[in-house]
Amino acid sequence: MEETVNKVLIDYTNFLTNKVTTFKKNSNICAIISYVFELNEIGVFDKSITYLDNNNTSFYFQNNLEEYRFCAYNSILSINENGKERYAKIEKRLKSNFPFVSSNLENYTDENFPLFVGSMKFTVEHSDDVWKNFNDSDWFIPEFVVYEKESKVRLIYNCYYDSTFSSTVNQKKLRSYLNKLIETVAPSECKLPQIRVINGNSPKEKKKWTQDINYIKELISDNEIDKLVLSRKIEIVLSEKPTSFQIIKNLIEKQKNSFLFLYKNGSEAFFGASPELLFTIKNKTLFTEALAGTAPISDNIEENKNLESILLSSEKEINEHKTVVEHIESVLNNFCSEVVLSNDVGVKKFNTIQHIWTPITGKLQSNYSIFQIVDKLFPTPAVCGAPKESALTYIKKIEEHKRGLYSGIVGWFNLNYNCEFSVAIRSGVISDKKLYAFAGCGIVEASKPETEFAETNLKFNTLLSLFK
Repeated sequence: MEETVNKVLIDYTNFLTNKVTTFKKNSNICAIISYVFELNEIGVFDKSITYLDNNNTSFYFQNNLEEYRFCAYNSILSINENGKERYAKIEKRLKSNFPFVSSNLENYTDENFPLFVGSMKFTVEHSDDVWKNFNDSDWFIPEFVVYEKESKVRLIYNCYYDSTFSSTVNQKKLRSYLNKLIETVAPSECKLPQIRVINGNSPKEKKKWTQDINYIKELISDNEIDKLVLSRKIEIVLSEKPTSFQIIKNLIEKQKNSFLFLYKNGSEAFFGASPELLFTIKNKTLFTEALAGTAPISDNIEENKNLESILLSSEKEINEHKTVVEHIESVLNNFCSEVVLSNDVGVKKFNTIQHIWTPITGKLQSNYSIFQIVDKLFPTPAVCGAPKESALTYIKKIEEHKRGLYSGIVGWFNLNYNCEFSVAIRSGVISDKKLYAFAGCGIVEASKPETEFAETNLKFNTLLSLFK
């Protein structure tokens, strides 16, 4: 392996020397230097997962098709915006005096690598002490990214160039990181700590839930809103604090067909296994999906067919799904020259749950902006309700907890206007030995409190099943 490290460093030194020589011709230049190389040492990706806990800021993301996954560490540059104008502020930061990116990506034209990674909260007002380590909007360029696709592992080393830049320091930093990564031993045991106590299922909470749903149904009956997504928060006390490695390995093993993510910032870690894509953009084509309408899933094939049939024939579930489809189509028509909905409404199955599913594709106009699309599309009726502003007002009034990053956004984007964002549901935040988990469901006029309470418990099981 020493031979591999030496070769990487020789190639990097040559690459860096050429860049720095060019940059020195302009003393005022600022740039992100991004260098990609292959690192196919056996077991290196598991080592990179282990390494997540060695850093104050780290990030893991795996897309729902299991096409790629990556670990990212340390921030060399961040965009942290709070308040109602966060989308516009992000766009302004990216467009005005932002350092340009100089890289060797021309050697990897088939790849779509992340530059910024991070998350955004559900709303700017929705936060409390549980979320104290996370801004309303947190996006950062990692110093190191270990990226795996089709069993090939690539390492991306990003550094910030300005008048204080030292080539020697950056070369030493790369050597040090590679040596530490290679020397890291991935644990053979990844069993998560035991659950000691679960708080949030008492008769008092159930009574409050029933009262809230009856109130929401009155609002719907009075034409104040069409639908509202009501969420719950439970507190799980664990035998000890889990590691990032334990969480991620269990997510990979037990939660298929989902977006898997973990965002560690300081002593807190937000993680989950979301079934829901907000949208992906690649080469000016946007792909998204409407995912709403819910049923349990069974290991019995015949029983599962029956559950699917009931789901697709339920007027309540179909109407809930239709609301999401109409919202997405309406928004995308403002940004796309063409929007195509799948002719067939399907069912997407996960480990413990299934949802009605409609894929949607749009051909973006040339002047699109990623965060303008986010601003109009998010939050969708699937996590908020409809109409959006009215639903948000009542969520803030009714829910006693703060959602924070739950039902927010997690993912990545780059400066080529490519991105992948997941809606951060089926999620929770770890703080020491406590896990705060969140789950919600769409309330319409036909909703029954006991049925919706059972649905949230089914959704909580996405995280709870990891600890069993």
